[in-house]
Amino acid sequence: MNFDGLDSGLGEYSSSLHPGIDPSLDSSIEHSLDPRLDPSLLQNVELEADGVQLDGMSVSGPESVHLVEGMYSELHRVVAEVGVPVTASHFDLQDELLWVGNHGGHATSFFGPTMERYSSFQVNATDDIRHIQSIESGVLFLNKNNLKCFTRGGLIMFDYVMDEAEDMHSLLLTDNNSVLLGGLQNHVIEVDLNAVQENEKYTVEVPGVTIMRQSNRFFFCGHTSGKVSLRDLRSFKVEHEFDAYSGSLSDLDVHGNLLVTCGFSNRMNGLSCDRFLMVYDLRMMRAISPLQ
Repeated sequence: MNFDGLDSGLGEYSSSLHPGIDPSLDSSIEHSLDPRLDPSLLQNVELEADGVQLDGMSVSGPESVHLVEGMYSELHRVVAEVGVPVTASHFDLQDELLWVGNHGGHATSFFGPTMERYSSFQVNATDDIRHIQSIESGVLFLNKNNLKCFTRGGLIMFDYVMDEAEDMHSLLLTDNNSVLLGGLQNHVIEVDLNAVQENEKYTVEVPGVTIMRQSNRFFFCGHTSGKVSLRDLRSFKVEHEFDAYSGSLSDLDVHGNLLVTCGFSNRMNGLSCDRFLMVYDLRMMRAISPLQ
């Protein structure tokens, strides 16, 4: 994220959650929500009898790529499964792999700059993949009510099953070899990855923890209500709260002493994308000039 427009002094310190999106935005997001891919991507593709290709394939991009400093440019394009929406992605922290999980519960990994398919396997037969996290021994996949760990080749290592009432959406790997699991319920679960069992269940005052981040001072929990809560690393108690958006939170990130959020606002009896990135100074615990 580019913070060039901010005070230079700040950088010196070390299923659908949005059902009511404003209809006026449909024209701009219609293509991204359409399960049918761009027809140009389907050229020279041999489909199975049911019309879906299960094997990953590489799609050639432009022969020459011109990179502009400070800009993003497409380097490569790949199709994991034709017609199946991607629900999660993750760059492997140990190997040169990109992991992709889809709505059908299938995971695929791609290797290197050319994004050649490395492995592909089914994680869950009924639920979509909501979060992916690599660890040294394997890869964690979070579904609605279970957490699974697979080797990078697709062999299952463990399957931690939660109550059927759980509706998990976020996963955060902590420093003590455990993970925090949050979702639409009023608690966050800590799971020990060594023993594969629940360590603690923390009650949250505002249900709907769908985004979690960590700094050396706080756990940051993003809520579907548009709030961001800053919690103590040991007790998980709320230390500070920010009302970022009136509708819902889409994402957040922490950089040094800056917290940046994006989300939705309530307008015309529905949700619409807020054009402002809200920025908070974590030294003063207050909002500063937003970005747009």
